[in-house]
Amino acid sequence: MHIMFGRLFIHVFFGDEYDRIVYIDGDTQVAGSLAPLFDVVIPSGGFLACRDPAGLFADLSSGWRGRVAAERRAIGYGQPLNRYFNSGVLVVDRSSWPEIAAECLKSIGQFGQKMKYPDQDILNLAVGDRCTLIANRWNFPGFLIGTAAEQRVKPHIYHFMSNPRPWKEQVAPWGAKWAKPYRDLLADHPALAALTPRPEIKMTPRYVLQQLYKGVLEYRRVARILEAAPDLEV
Repeated sequence: MHIMFGRLFIHVFFGDEYDRIVYIDGDTQVAGSLAPLFDVVIPSGGFLACRDPAGLFADLSSGWRGRVAAERRAIGYGQPLNRYFNSGVLVVDRSSWPEIAAECLKSIGQFGQKMKYPDQDILNLAVGDRCTLIANRWNFPGFLIGTAAEQRVKPHIYHFMSNPRPWKEQVAPWGAKWAKPYRDLLADHPALAALTPRPEIKMTPRYVLQQLYKGVLEYRRVARILEAAPDLEV
């Protein structure tokens, strides 16, 4: 089983003295207090997550909508596109998560061959009806850094959910600023030197052009689209 399914076992690592677990993917940076995520009341038997940004892209054009809809149909997802959530940040009550995770694990055999983003797809397919959506300030796409959306949303968690990532390529929209925490970590812990990411020389020019192209034709346009209202204000 791939390590990405590890989020289905997070309850195993915490004793009964813990009531709440906030799972955050590793390709993120926390920029604000997480206290509200520990204070909010989660509907019984459910969990919290943020909409996947593909739902915003679907509002760009009919072409984008068709592409996103086709991806969802291919895995058997039949709910509205803007109900599909991203699994990079999950807020769960420890008492509820074992049952939720068990439903997902039971369903992997049924959906496994169809899934494109296995950990995320199985959560949406098996337990999507248990998810309460919260605002994407708690799982903000890194590719929207520097846009009107960032100013409007005031993110608490930034999620670098697509290539290139800032620890590997210091390209737009993040540049050197967002790579600094990774450089500092390696400087503070020399034993991790072997993990130093190496830029892919052949890919760097492609990434530079890709980010410039997408920044003008996609990201800035997506940033002007208002996110649908969350189910729960946090």
